[in-house]
Amino acid sequence: MTKPIIGITSNFTRKDEIGTIAHLGAPLQQWQLLADDYIRAIELAGGVPMILPIVEDFENLIQVLQVLDGLIITGGNDVNPLLYNKAPESTLGEICIKRDNVELGILNKALNDFNMPIMGICRGCQLLNVLKGGTLHQDLVAANVTKREHFLANYQIDYATQTAKIEHESKLYEIFKSNEIGINSFHHQGVDKLGDGLIITASAEDGVVEAIEQPGDRFVMGLQWHPEMLNGKANNFSKLFEAFVEACLKARS
Repeated sequence: MTKPIIGITSNFTRKDEIGTIAHLGAPLQQWQLLADDYIRAIELAGGVPMILPIVEDFENLIQVLQVLDGLIITGGNDVNPLLYNKAPESTLGEICIKRDNVELGILNKALNDFNMPIMGICRGCQLLNVLKGGTLHQDLVAANVTKREHFLANYQIDYATQTAKIEHESKLYEIFKSNEIGINSFHHQGVDKLGDGLIITASAEDGVVEAIEQPGDRFVMGLQWHPEMLNGKANNFSKLFEAFVEACLKARS
């Protein structure tokens, strides 16, 4: 059986230090890059990862979407608040308008013109919510959503620092067969107003939204944490990626 092809979006940066410090490039070069965790998670789950570049015009990726069996929108920069009609606040982190435009374009196409399963991770979860008409907290602590820090960069990426409570009627529960799971946390933004047609399927102990889904048979899920980093032997997040790859196979047939 041919393995499903999973498109994974990349980051885009104009910071040339990525190339100069690592001796991979020259000053003034712009870079597209992706953490290896995403690639390994899909490959170990039985899929074929394909990195999607941030192009000048998202229409140039439509032909690529036609050969994909699934799509992952990855983590990275903050989402531009002007996209959900909010003024930028002082706590807003770095944004990438070029990436926002491309990912919103291909995500919209994938959702509405193709039947492929979709997974949004961290920023990808937020972007899914924005595309569906939702809004974001530009900083969870500054917005008084929580007093707990959710960007826990002092911890190892594969260390569960928080607990997410899972709603019983959800794909997430079907996958893990548990009311709660341990998660990592590397974000300072989060879902505010929920997007149309989405439901909240997991929340942190302080009420911060950790997962959203589109109800129905189709696999459309946004995860605020980074399951690809928790995909080692000490964790059971392989179940999540295996379920995603399996859904991609079913959608193809």
